[in-house]
Amino acid sequence: MMSEPNATVAVAEFAAGLGLGNAGDIELLTLSGGVSSDVWKAVGPRGTACIKQALPTLRVATRWDVPVKRGEYEARWLETASDIVPLSVPKMLKYEPHSHLLGMQFFAPEDFPNWRTQIFDGTVDRTVASALGHVVGKIHAATADAPAMRTRFDSDALFDALRLDPYFRSLRSSHPDLADRLDKIIERTATTRRVLVHGDVSPKNVLVGKGGPVLLDAECAWFGDPAFDVAFLCTHLLLKARVRPAHAIELRLAFADYINAYESHVNWESLTALRGRSADLLAAMLLARIDGKSPVDYLPPSCRAWVRSVARDLLKGKPTSPTDVLNAWGGRTGAI
Repeated sequence: MMSEPNATVAVAEFAAGLGLGNAGDIELLTLSGGVSSDVWKAVGPRGTACIKQALPTLRVATRWDVPVKRGEYEARWLETASDIVPLSVPKMLKYEPHSHLLGMQFFAPEDFPNWRTQIFDGTVDRTVASALGHVVGKIHAATADAPAMRTRFDSDALFDALRLDPYFRSLRSSHPDLADRLDKIIERTATTRRVLVHGDVSPKNVLVGKGGPVLLDAECAWFGDPAFDVAFLCTHLLLKARVRPAHAIELRLAFADYINAYESHVNWESLTALRGRSADLLAAMLLARIDGKSPVDYLPPSCRAWVRSVARDLLKGKPTSPTDVLNAWGGRTGAI
């Protein structure tokens, strides 16, 4: 990793290498990188780009160290996905292994608003959910059971460090009665290797353009279980429905729209098997976003208790599809 005093200079030199202009003429504006990365908007006389650098320690309350090589897998995901859905992912410009700097296409926020922001502002566009389901489904279908993808995305250890351990294994101490159930979900997910998984399909990583959604932030890219990308987005839609009760119906419908669009592309396995794994992961993720290593920050205490109770019941009851989870979610009453 670059040393802090030279960080700005190194990023400007990297931006110059993208063809934006001379390093001294490039303006760097710090953007929100969430918990996992430093991100800049680089503006030069010959263009604009987004530059990203993975952090070795994530910005969360509990110490969470993750290998910075995940930037390399994100670059590979961008290259692969661009061949499948070119208008739905940023164009990858350059990746520099020794500094872990990744340059990619920049999207102006006035033209590409963030989907999470729209949802919290009270706008639930169901067409975004449906279009996103098609994007994810196309990527999964195009990479299903491909030996080249298995080799190119051999990121099992990284995915465990970013997802399986902090989300699910971390729940075992606070929910010991569910330990066996969680272990089975972890083991099955870790050993199901079928498609190229994004690993972070969340509204915060989706930009809404006139031509459809643009999916960002593939640091968790992994050749693995497609059910993970199904469950991850559905988790966020359900949780947001709890804090935006006026739009709960639209968010529940968006959940169904995403599932229906995605499933129209599934041709590598039976829907029954995929739905079962998706339901298990969805139930576990709901609990993980309350009591895991990366809890969501927008739920009030009463709402957290409600989600915990529903998620525990779902894990004990073994739902067979995401629709089962959706119905259980809508069928329960409790404090918003």
